Amino acid sequence: MYIIAFVGIAITLFLGADDKVGDLEKTITSLQEKLNELLPDLNEMNEAVESQEKKTADRHHRYDVLDRQLESLKIDDPKRDSIRFLKEQARVDWHQAKDELEPMQSIRDSLQEKVDKLTLEIELKQKSLERLLEIQKPSEPKKFVGVTLSQTCERLILVNATHDCPTYSQLIQAFDNTNPLVSGQFYEKNNDLRRADTPMKNHWEFYDHKKYGTVVMVDPDNDYKKRAVIVEIQPNDFQVVNIWGGQSKQSGFVNGTIISYTGLYVDSDCRRILSAPDMERITNTINFATSGCSETFEINPNIITLNQTAVDKSIHKEYQYQEWLEKVIEDFRGWMVGK
Repeated sequence: MYIIAFVGIAITLFLGADDKVGDLEKTITSLQEKLNELLPDLNEMNEAVESQEKKTADRHHRYDVLDRQLESLKIDDPKRDSIRFLKEQARVDWHQAKDELEPMQSIRDSLQEKVDKLTLEIELKQKSLERLLEIQKPSEPKKFVGVTLSQTCERLILVNATHDCPTYSQLIQAFDNTNPLVSGQFYEKNNDLRRADTPMKNHWEFYDHKKYGTVVMVDPDNDYKKRAVIVEIQPNDFQVVNIWGGQSKQSGFVNGTIISYTGLYVDSDCRRILSAPDMERITNTINFATSGCSETFEINPNIITLNQTAVDKSIHKEYQYQEWLEKVIEDFRGWMVGK
């Protein structure tokens, strides 16, 4: 019989919350630095645009005043020529101010868009960090753990097909510590042992009264499942990019490699865990479930390195936009100094 020993096993590589917290904090810091670099330019452009808008409005107003004044003069009024000249000059000044305003507004809008995107990205990363810190809080050991076979495993055992799944009979012998008189006797069914219906209502309360540490129930009923961490055993090894379903997603494609993990998946709140079918992995997974998903154990990554082709970043629109924006800002600053 397998003994479930609650011992922390040295970890080779695990997508733990500590690493993700550090990565998120670095990302937020980097994004904040970029935002801090843009904000002075945006403030400067806002002030310049506001000043130019006022200048444009003033020149437009002068044009309107002269236009109305010209309209009010009689045809033979000797002032008409001078007013007409002043009106034309005002029109030129107004259009010149508008022409200067438009590129300034374009630069301001581009900067504002960049700032808005960075602000939103920081907010989203911050929310991910807060959620991760919440997940990372120390978990209390779980009172109830359930162990089930996947429907595929049950079907393979039923038809007596070749498979790697353990049987319920093996799992009961290795892990179950319930009282069958309370939680249901086992009987032969479908080429295996299965748990009969429990004769006791709210049978899980029995274990509280008897001061059980952790109850590991193989083939639990639905009422027990609602209160337990469920370890569901799959028919074979499987691969996942993210072991933790609810943590901030880390791409499986990192630095030209595809990284995946074999034989373990945990949902976001440690209520459902999928395990590969070998008994050593199942034992470790039950320990992990019992700890409230706070224990660690060795799980090695599968790393596939891809052939990479050098890419000329200067051909990408984002890079070209950044270069254009930096040059326009630099030119604008030179223009402001010369004003």
